[in-house]
Amino acid sequence: MFARLIQICSAFLFASALAASSPVFAGDDGIIAVKSAYPIGETIERLKRDIADKGIKFFDEIDQSKLAADAGITLRPSVLLIFGNPPLGTQFHHGKRECGTRLASAASRLRK
Repeated sequence: MFARLIQICSAFLFASALAASSPVFAGDDGIIAVKSAYPIGETIERLKRDIADKGIKFFDEIDQSKLAADAGITLRPSVLLIFGNPPLGTQFHHGKRECGTRLASAASRLRK
């Protein structure tokens, strides 16, 4: 239980550090946009490294611009990172099954 609390606090501190070091834009839709000071490739690698360092489970990296190109659609560089905490998420899922659709965290990185 204590280890899970540490993971949650670490994730919160990670998000807070990002917010404190970069311009942050929050919309009414619950999406928080943080401008990175690094190129897209380096930002993605830094995020993945930070996620791993915090002991958070990394599920997948989806290159949305490649998928769009495969479908014949042009899209600016865009990558979706999916990560979360399965032991903690499972506890929420047992309490309320509907929350399973929103448990994994995602970071979408796109170049503007």
